[in-house]
Amino acid sequence: MAENILKSSVLEKEEKVNFKPMDLDLVLEERINSFKPLLQSQSFEFRYQKVGNQFKVYGNEEQLSMVFFNLLDNAFKYSKHHKSIDVHLSESEHKIVLRISDKGIGIPEGYQKEIFGKFIRVPQQDLHDVKGYGLGLAQVAAIVESHGGKITLASQLGKGSTFTLQFQKI
Repeated sequence: MAENILKSSVLEKEEKVNFKPMDLDLVLEERINSFKPLLQSQSFEFRYQKVGNQFKVYGNEEQLSMVFFNLLDNAFKYSKHHKSIDVHLSESEHKIVLRISDKGIGIPEGYQKEIFGKFIRVPQQDLHDVKGYGLGLAQVAAIVESHGGKITLASQLGKGSTFTLQFQKI
């Protein structure tokens, strides 16, 4: 928890983070490859689709890798019964769009606007099988915004969630 709080406070400071031209798809694919053994061991259905071939952004590889880890990890942790994750990366003339979808428990509508705030955890009755402090999605949102990007959520309770990230292409 201390590490997550420190990361959050660093993200809030106005200090300059080292951004450089980078290939977003390569960072994403590296993170996906690190998750594949876990997904296979738990019999997850996993699909990755990439449409396009120019995924250059100004960014910080370490921070974006953390974003991808967090979103993939959440999709894994909250998909107990319907073990399916879809990742879709596409590019247009000016934008790069990444969608990470699961068929997990979903997020109730009343929490969807708050979910990117600090220490926000969606109550799950008496179930406490997913550990966390409610900092991950706040960090994700802060990093995406610091990269000039945008993150949105579409979710239905009991049907899953889709996180969509948009970045400016260089």
